[in-house]
Formats: sequence, structure tokens, C-alpha cells
Amino acid sequence: MIKKLTIVCCFLCFCSSYPQQGSTLSAYDRKVMVEIKDTQKQIPAMMQEINQRLTRLETRGHGSEKRLDGLDNRIGDLKSDTNKQSDNQFNLTIIQITSIFGLIDFEVWDRKHANIQIASATKKIKSILDQFAMKNNNLKEITNASDLRFT
Repeated sequence: MIKKLTIVCCFLCFCSSYPQQGSTLSAYDRKVMVEIKDTQKQIPAMMQEINQRLTRLETRGHGSEKRLDGLDNRIGDLKSDTNKQSDNQFNLTIIQITSIFGLIDFEVWDRKHANIQIASATKKIKSILDQFAMKNNNLKEITNASDLRFT
């Protein structure tokens, strides 16, 4: 009998813990149940809105990716332009340095060459004046007075 009584008590406890439909729920519990049902009805609309927002974000992401690719291409173009400009500047500097050394070398060579020509011309003029001074006594006196001696 104790066994039967224990089973009946357990059954009654079990039944009282799970309220049945109707008046056994309190007003607060009924309010919570209504809110849960309303929320469950709103879940599909919320999911659809979330999916739409994610789709828009993905679209924006693709647009941003395209813009970043364009920016990367522009940066690459700027790098190549900068490299070309630095190469051109280097070439111009080499040309200027070469021109300066060439001009200095030409001036030195031209001066040596000009000195050789002047020395040759001076020798010819001295020999001509020497010959002319032998024939003309006045010139011989002038050259002796001015310390110009050709012979």
C-alpha cells in the first residue's frame, strides 16, 4: 500500500508541475506565452531582413574590393612612373657629368693644341722678322733697343 500511495503522490506532483491549458496558468505566465508566440511569428520576418542586410553588405564588400583593386592599380602605376622618372633623372645626371668632363677635357686639349700652334706661328714670325731685320737696319736697331733678339 505504501508503494501505491507513493506512486499516486508522485503522479499528483508531476501533474501539478506541468500546467494544463486553461485556468491553471497565472496572468503573468499567459502574458509571457503570448509574447513568445508573437516573437515566434516575427522570427521569419527578422531572418529575411537579416538575409537582405547580409546581401547588401556582401554587395558593398564587392564594390569596396573593386575600389581597392583600382587603388592598387593606381599605386602600381605611380610606382612605375616614379621608377621611370628616377631612371630619367639618373640618365640626365650621367649626361651632365659626362658633358662637364668632356668640356674640361676639350678645354685642356684645345689649350695644348693652341699653344703648339702659337709656338709654331711665333717661330715663323721670328724667322721672318729676323730675315727682314738683316735687310733693314732700322728694324735691327729697334729690335736691339727693345731687347727683342731673334738671332
